[in-house]
Amino acid sequence: MLRKQKFPGLILRRLNSPFGWHVPGNAIFRLFLLTAGMVVVSGCGASADNAIGASLDENFQLRIGQSAVISAVDMEVGFEAVTSDSRCGKGEQCVWEGDATVRIWTQLAGGNKEENELHTESKMPSAVAFAGYTVRLVALHPIPLSGRVIAPSAYIATFGVVHGTSGGDVVH
Repeated sequence: MLRKQKFPGLILRRLNSPFGWHVPGNAIFRLFLLTAGMVVVSGCGASADNAIGASLDENFQLRIGQSAVISAVDMEVGFEAVTSDSRCGKGEQCVWEGDATVRIWTQLAGGNKEENELHTESKMPSAVAFAGYTVRLVALHPIPLSGRVIAPSAYIATFGVVHGTSGGDVVH
């Protein structure tokens, strides 16, 4: 005996068999489209949630995976990763200050992303010239503690964007 049950958008038929429900082929296709649509919509909103607003000539902080939109110049700056961190730990006596390398990306509205690496060490480039502006790594926290590894989610970088491209520590 066949009994019809109606659900929104799907018709499932109860079969008198040990296998339970039978889903017609067109219902499976509708379910697939619904699921795929939900995945696409949720994926589109993910990057917008990670973007913050920032102003030209003012410092802003980002975590790995976040970006800042400087709306006055239609530029976005993203903090992608800390690729190395050999900075001298808090309370330690070190021969040199050490260095942390931060990978960022910059992009003008509708343009391609340009990746660069910035450094915390004073003799290495801590800024990059991009589209007539300078993006500078101001600070990276937390400061390492002896014998402890910093989780990527714990890093917070402070950046600044200014008009012009001068300075000896700027990557061109």
